[in-house]
Amino acid sequence: MKLPNGFGSVYRLSGKRRKPWIAVITIGFDDNGKQIRKTIGCSETKAGAIQILVEYHKNPYDIDVGKLTFEEIFYKWFDWKFDKKEDLSTKKKSMSRYQNAFKYFKDFHKKQFVDINMFVVQDIIDKCEYGYAIKSDIKSLYCQLYDYGKLFNLPLCNLVKKNIKIGKYQKSDLHIPFTEEEIEILWDNVSVPDVDLILIGIYTGQRPGELVDPTEICIEDKYIISGIKTEAGIDRTIPLHEKIIPLYIKRFVEDQKRLTYRQYRKLFKNIMESLGMSHTPHDTRHTFATRADQVKMNAICKKLILGHEIQDITDGVYTHKTIKDLLEAVNLLK
Repeated sequence: MKLPNGFGSVYRLSGKRRKPWIAVITIGFDDNGKQIRKTIGCSETKAGAIQILVEYHKNPYDIDVGKLTFEEIFYKWFDWKFDKKEDLSTKKKSMSRYQNAFKYFKDFHKKQFVDINMFVVQDIIDKCEYGYAIKSDIKSLYCQLYDYGKLFNLPLCNLVKKNIKIGKYQKSDLHIPFTEEEIEILWDNVSVPDVDLILIGIYTGQRPGELVDPTEICIEDKYIISGIKTEAGIDRTIPLHEKIIPLYIKRFVEDQKRLTYRQYRKLFKNIMESLGMSHTPHDTRHTFATRADQVKMNAICKKLILGHEIQDITDGVYTHKTIKDLLEAVNLLK
């Protein structure tokens, strides 16, 4: 059946191709009156190519924009979302999460965004070896890029976001503290790359995401500024135990070696296997809390160091702990 004049045309490309049928439209004429045509899509079948034309005429869009790759859409959206004129300090964590989620789409960075559907995203999530939080970030990134693409009238499929499954959130309470014997083994192997970071976690009580990238380091006054996640925990003062000050100087001042959380998880797992231990990255924080209880650390100091909310109003308002108090508290640990 012949297509209407001005509607566009479809034809088959030669050779073996996964999508040999292409749909083209006329966007103008050159100086000689010859049609200037652009491809708007490809299909495995002729009927599919015709349907591409039909969908285009229902909602015409900029052809060049329609060819944007996943990578191009991501960077356009990223600059739009995190406007450089704004204070980005409060957005640093969100920026890092989306940049990390972007890496999971590496096989599709050069693919046209309109060709990446929810089934592709579901496959990426199903193959992800990490937990709920990372899978949630992958889904969130795709959905935000999808909504951003709609601003350009891209011919996207009707996305039902709830159809992308990431499983249920399950909070794990199975944190096992390092034993004193295991801590000694870590000290014996402190020259092994990145064992120092595990010891730093045990003596500071930081969350793994805080541990790898401190905000500010004050070696002379023996404390750092770090912290994420909660109002009580963000950008808090954390005292440095005497034992780990040399580790901080070597890693963060001299070598300036910082990692992503994803890199740390992988390194942590490898170190645990090589030393014959069985722990998760969060076990270092749990170890700090357990050891603090064992030496009867001041409860307010412990909460301030860990970034826990102080529920008692009297304690929160009238008890002012200085860095000296925090240092005395943390150096109770062996």
